[in-house]
Amino acid sequence: MNARVIILRPRTARSAGPSSSSPAVPPRPRSSRRRGPVDPVAVEWSDERGAYVACCSRCTDTVLPATLTDAHTWAEEHRCDLEFVALLDAVTGRGVA
Repeated sequence: MNARVIILRPRTARSAGPSSSSPAVPPRPRSSRRRGPVDPVAVEWSDERGAYVACCSRCTDTVLPATLTDAHTWAEEHRCDLEFVALLDAVTGRGVA
């Protein structure tokens, strides 16, 4: 089975600013809850899908929300499966999660 690679970020060779088809992603509003020193969830616009994508860099959990607000809500409420994160760290050699 071959893996399919999907690039979520525009290549640097593209125009510097967001185009009319790729809206800028405003920063996520901060909640009162602390996530730690590094927020593992990124919300980005995917030109290929024509939609926002929220992806956790720790557990690779990904969601294609209907709206940007839904993406930010998911990012704030997301909890990694710690056993899965530990397994990913062991397999990829990333170290302690």
